[in-house]
Amino acid sequence: MNDLKLIRDIQILYNKDVYFWGAGKIGMESAALIEGCNINVVGFCDNNEQLEGSYIKKYKVFSPKEIKAKIIQNDNIVIVITSNYLEQIHQQLVQMGMDSENIFSKFALYYSLLRN
Repeated sequence: MNDLKLIRDIQILYNKDVYFWGAGKIGMESAALIEGCNINVVGFCDNNEQLEGSYIKKYKVFSPKEIKAKIIQNDNIVIVITSNYLEQIHQQLVQMGMDSENIFSKFALYYSLLRN
């Protein structure tokens, strides 16, 4: 995870496909915070199989399997972890092939928004 990179420059989220890992309250709040910031939020991902394929507001909830396929196909993806299971999800993403440089925490996102 490279939270300092995001804290220093929120611009790194521009021209990227942003996904929030965690489709709960914090994920929804995070998506709402950056609406209108010209950042391309594609959707959510969650380990809860019951949420897969559903929509939260206008955003689809993808399965981890779908996200893994997107990671393999597209190097333009950023994941913001909005779950309380930060370390576990970070490890899961790295095991799926995600570059740790493109994984950020909700804390870095919030701080970056306040700072920039």
